[in-house]
Amino acid sequence: MTVSLFIRRMGLLLVVALGALALAGPAQSGTAHGVPPQSAIDAASANWAAKARLLDVDGRPVSSVTVSEAVGSTGLDRRDFGMGAGAMLGLVLLSGGVFAGVYFSRRSTVRTHPSS
Repeated sequence: MTVSLFIRRMGLLLVVALGALALAGPAQSGTAHGVPPQSAIDAASANWAAKARLLDVDGRPVSSVTVSEAVGSTGLDRRDFGMGAGAMLGLVLLSGGVFAGVYFSRRSTVRTHPSS
């Protein structure tokens, strides 16, 4: 199978899968056009009303307990550095694998030399 035929088949499969998801999405929600039921709307409204009672006019908590503000980091965070380095290594390995797959799939087979 050539690479272009493989890409065409994968593209067709992707289009069919997205079409099926688009058609199945509203049917699975149980309501017309994805509108939530009235009971869910009422519960969300009651939740927001309860939250509004806990805040004053300026948006600060009504209770007498003060909330301390988070102090920003002043130095190098080793966890963030490690996660970034790991993500970059994964991206390099993934792109290298894709490049190697494309390169070696396009190489033609070994050609025999014509006999003289």
